[in-house]
Amino acid sequence: MSLQNLKTINNYSFYKTLISGDLIFPSSLISIGNNAFANNQNIENVYFEENSSLTTFGDCVFEGCSNLKQISFENCSYLNTLNQSTFNGCFSLESIIIDNAFYKSIDGVLTDKTGKLLLYPMGKKNTEYRIPNDIVSIASGAFNTNNNTLQKITIPSSVKQIEPLAFSSFFKYMTKI
Repeated sequence: MSLQNLKTINNYSFYKTLISGDLIFPSSLISIGNNAFANNQNIENVYFEENSSLTTFGDCVFEGCSNLKQISFENCSYLNTLNQSTFNGCFSLESIIIDNAFYKSIDGVLTDKTGKLLLYPMGKKNTEYRIPNDIVSIASGAFNTNNNTLQKITIPSSVKQIEPLAFSSFFKYMTKI
């Protein structure tokens, strides 16, 4: 079966199926709907072919994909909608890779081009994290990860705003900020 002309994956299309391993999406894909791949425990890595047409990524697309380790949007120059909820329950997620006109990742951490830190991945193995100096705000839920490895966060003076619940559920593991 060839998916080279696939344009849309609708809401809940592959919800709780037995998909496993790596997913490689065709460049023709424009949008992925809410919960499209949610609760697939054996998805490990996600990639998009070169010159991807992807613009929209719905809410909770990979929610509950507890073995997802990396998602690479590096070929998605048009992606302009990416929600933090996409990665809820992705306990093994170590890295999000993207750099386009709307988003970028710094050492696998998702930020937007306005300088807002959007998401620190749940499975990242660092014990310490220094927020980069070009970050000016921290989004709600950015560190709501239950990451039990990260123990120290350094917040630079460039950060002017921390949104509500930015560190929700996180401080039970923190020893120093």
